[in-house]
Amino acid sequence: GLVDASTVTRRRPPMAIRYQCFLVLVVLFVLGSPPVCVPSDNQLKIMVHISTVFIAAILGVASRACLAFTSAPGRRGGSQLHAKKPTPKPLFPYGKKPPVYNKQTSLWEPSAETEDEPYGPMGSLLRGGPNPALIRVLQPEQYDQAVYKYMAQTRCSRIEAMGNMDSYFNNAADWAFQK
Repeated sequence: GLVDASTVTRRRPPMAIRYQCFLVLVVLFVLGSPPVCVPSDNQLKIMVHISTVFIAAILGVASRACLAFTSAPGRRGGSQLHAKKPTPKPLFPYGKKPPVYNKQTSLWEPSAETEDEPYGPMGSLLRGGPNPALIRVLQPEQYDQAVYKYMAQTRCSRIEAMGNMDSYFNNAADWAFQK
C-alpha cells in the first residue's frame, strides 16, 4: 500500500539538530546559495554532520588560539594558572612618597606629600553608592586606613585609591573580580 500523507505524523528533530540546521541554512544563504526547497531527512542528516564538523573545527581553532595566548613564555602549552599574580598597577604614574605603616600604633600614616581628600562623602555616594558613603561618615578612620593602605601597596594617587575603596566597600566581590 499507499499511505495517505495527511495521516502520517512526522517526528520533529531535537532542538539542537534544528538549531544546527538553522545555522547551516543561514551559512548557505550568506554564501549566496539560498535553499530552494525544504531539505529531506537524509539532507538534514548530512547538514547536521557538516555543521557539527564545521563547529568542531571552529572550536578547535579557538581553543588553540586561547592556549597560545595563555601559555607561559618559553614553555609550549604551559599554563599561567599557577603563576604569581601581579599587583594592580596605578592608572597614572605617582611620584610622591606613599603613606607609611607605623608598627607602634598599628596604623597607616600619610606622608607629608600625601594630597588632601579630592572629594567628600557626597562624592563617595555618587561614585560608589550608599555603603561607602555610610562607612565614610560613620567610620572615617577605617575608610582612611583602607585608602592609605591601598595607596602604599599600589603606589597610586589618593583619588585613585579612594575610587577603589568606594568600589570595594560597595561590592568587594565585584571589585576583586575586576582587579
